[in-house]
Amino acid sequence: MMKDSDKVELLYFQGCPGHESSKSLLLRLMRELNIDCGLIEIEIADERAAVEHEFPGSPTVRINGWDIEDASGAAQEYGFKCRVYYENGRANSCPPETLLRAALLKISK
Repeated sequence: MMKDSDKVELLYFQGCPGHESSKSLLLRLMRELNIDCGLIEIEIADERAAVEHEFPGSPTVRINGWDIEDASGAAQEYGFKCRVYYENGRANSCPPETLLRAALLKISK
């Protein structure tokens, strides 16, 4: 069940090739799952901001402060760079829908 404190964040840098497609996909899934906490977009402007926000690359999706990729929680490499997501051995600049849906379902129940 959603709580008032639930938040969905999309961290990105200007010109990121995966930003708009990730945003569109997130908004569609949030509508489908009746998640109405809103999407918070955080623009990362430079390397300093990337380190400050513990930014592993653009785009990054966090739900309630947690990265949607469990494995990246252990990553300590932050920086002003593109992020690559993999699904079925294929690289993409946008997180896979299955990954986003699974993460969002955790707050929609």
